[in-house]
Amino acid sequence: MIFVAIFGILFSFAIIWIVIRLINNGTLSHLNQDFLGIEKNKPIEVLKERYVKGEITKKQFQGMKKELEK
Repeated sequence: MIFVAIFGILFSFAIIWIVIRLINNGTLSHLNQDFLGIEKNKPIEVLKERYVKGEITKKQFQGMKKELEK
């Protein structure tokens, strides 16, 4: 009877470990981002930030934005 309990605990830890490994390797990271509504480094957002900071000109911004929207 005690072996069944020990096996159940070890099995549970193994499942948790596998899920954590998948999340850390990026296999499930997109699910986490979608669930939280987070999108890392979306290209258009980065482009807008660069334009606002003055790193690129309006002409460069429009050209890059047009290229990204293709």
